[in-house]
Amino acid sequence: MPSGNVRQKIIEMTAKYAGVEPREIYDGLNLDRICGDSLASIDLIIDVEEEFHMPYSTGDFPQTVGCLIKYAEHNFEVAPAH
Repeated sequence: MPSGNVRQKIIEMTAKYAGVEPREIYDGLNLDRICGDSLASIDLIIDVEEEFHMPYSTGDFPQTVGCLIKYAEHNFEVAPAH
């Protein structure tokens, strides 16, 4: 999947969690803030990991939309194809 498609899918997923339009999502947006709290943002991160068949994070979670996109692009590229 090209990285542009990863970006768009994550923007759409984040917008759905936040109850806003995708055009309101930008790279510097804090996930806890847009999702409502840290538990909701962790749920979003887990959904992204499942969507892109990534290993589950056990370390620091991405804090912004841009970091989540970079995290997914990097881990999706190195993950085995399904």
